[in-house]
Amino acid sequence: MQKLWSFPLRFATVAMLLFFSGCSGSNSVPSGQNSDSVPSRQNSNSVTLGQNSLADRRQKVESVDLALGISNPIAGKRQLIPLAITLKDGNGNAITGTAPFIHELTLKTSDQKVGALSRTVLRSAADASGITVQYNGANTKGITYLATALGLAPTNVIKAVLVSTNYAYYNGKKYFAGLLPPAFDPLTPLASLGQSKTPNTHYFFDPVGAHRNIGGIAKISRAAKPVTPFSVNTTQDNGGQLGIYIPKTSQVVMTSMTVSHQFQFPADVPLTDPGAGNSDQNVLYAPTSKGFSSDCFENGSNYFKAAGQPTYGLFRVFDFCTTSSSSPVGTFVYSTPLNDTFRANYVVLTSDFDGAQILYYSTSTALMSDGLWHALLYNYPTSSWDDLQVTSSGTPTRQDGWSIFETHYTPGPCAMTPEFRSEQYNFTTATSNGMIQYNNSHYSHPGDCIQNDTSGTGSYNAIFYDPNGYYWSTTSYQS
Repeated sequence: MQKLWSFPLRFATVAMLLFFSGCSGSNSVPSGQNSDSVPSRQNSNSVTLGQNSLADRRQKVESVDLALGISNPIAGKRQLIPLAITLKDGNGNAITGTAPFIHELTLKTSDQKVGALSRTVLRSAADASGITVQYNGANTKGITYLATALGLAPTNVIKAVLVSTNYAYYNGKKYFAGLLPPAFDPLTPLASLGQSKTPNTHYFFDPVGAHRNIGGIAKISRAAKPVTPFSVNTTQDNGGQLGIYIPKTSQVVMTSMTVSHQFQFPADVPLTDPGAGNSDQNVLYAPTSKGFSSDCFENGSNYFKAAGQPTYGLFRVFDFCTTSSSSPVGTFVYSTPLNDTFRANYVVLTSDFDGAQILYYSTSTALMSDGLWHALLYNYPTSSWDDLQVTSSGTPTRQDGWSIFETHYTPGPCAMTPEFRSEQYNFTTATSNGMIQYNNSHYSHPGDCIQNDTSGTGSYNAIFYDPNGYYWSTTSYQS
């Protein structure tokens, strides 16, 4: 019995040994190969383990450090700001390369409009390279950038914060820096408007008189009202107009006009001296804008030069709805010097559409809830519109509109003026939802100094930056 039992036991033992011998890859090596080069199940198991190791090498982000290339950009200048991202694992080692994260990382901004991110989802450390903040130049008290991921503790994220610098120096003077404002909404409550920060100096003299002619359609007869410091008489007009013109229409009822004018100090506008003994003045309206339809007001910059005097500059409002026997077309109702007080409240340094750094002020005329037309200036430090406390109503003597550069010079050399720009000349109407550009056309009323070429010193030319004249500028040629 013992012998009969031991035979199957020995048989099973041998079979098991043969099985494991085959599994171990100990079979004879084919001719011409060594044992190290023969694939085996053991080597296959090694490959499988290697694949698992690749999966194990997926990166787990345990800490994130965000840093802006510029934390305090000057407002008013659009720019791309680099965002540096440092990633670390649980041992404090830097994470680099293309190995995938176990959990993808999401970047966030607290203000997508002002400071958008060029990329928001990171699936590996390589994705963190080259990310920028697309800063649009608006004034901001703080935009926060952070990162989130599944399992990433918020306390392990060092945030980045962008705070704009709201003032900058230009030609030795300090200016508020920022973007041009949104167009004025005539539905704005009257109580929310600020009050004018510049005095109405009541310099209502008009040296142009009956010579002013917009569009060659109808002459404006403005009575001259001499006041100190100048002795003012009607000026001979040998100039003209450049800019945008809108003809009279009964099809559209306008409710507000908003425009931004390039600001120049009077000292930087060297008008030609009329000459000793000449009581006339050289006059430049640049820029000056009026809405069409029922708009009562024209708002703009006026520069004057009398014989032997420096150039004098004013921001003025002319009312086409208030007339008299001596002023049958209308009258000036607001006037304030273009000086440092005006600059501090109403002028902004901004990066224009072509990248140039330009000084602008923004003005509006609006038919408001009290049924009256109001003249306004945008106050940049307070980010609000100021009511100039002049109102009007009725039917204007001029129902066409314009945004122009306009000369009224005495005979003599044309002045070498700096560049003047007008931007965002647009409107709201009784039926429009938001601002529109209405029937704008490029406009040139020839004058001795307006030739639209480079024919001579002081010849002025207009440049229109889009088909509808939404932006325009004038330049004067040196030769």
